[in-house]
Amino acid sequence: MSSSYIVSITSLTEEYMIGVVCNDHRDELEERLKVMQLTGNVPTGNIKIQPVKIVSTDCIKGTDEDYYEVASKRDITNVRKDV
Repeated sequence: MSSSYIVSITSLTEEYMIGVVCNDHRDELEERLKVMQLTGNVPTGNIKIQPVKIVSTDCIKGTDEDYYEVASKRDITNVRKDV
């Protein structure tokens, strides 16, 4: 399954990207990160899990079909086109 979420930990002053995860393993990873925070293996802070967003620039175009394809392959319903 494709990665659908970016996982990071936010502290008072910084944000650390931990990785990406698919929808099937999202909850499992979140629980594992909580345990790892208790043991000091990852920074303490709020675990932030947000949907992957498609980025387009002047030289990389994201068509409506691209957004539909990402949404269908990653089982996400809230893919939106950011400018």
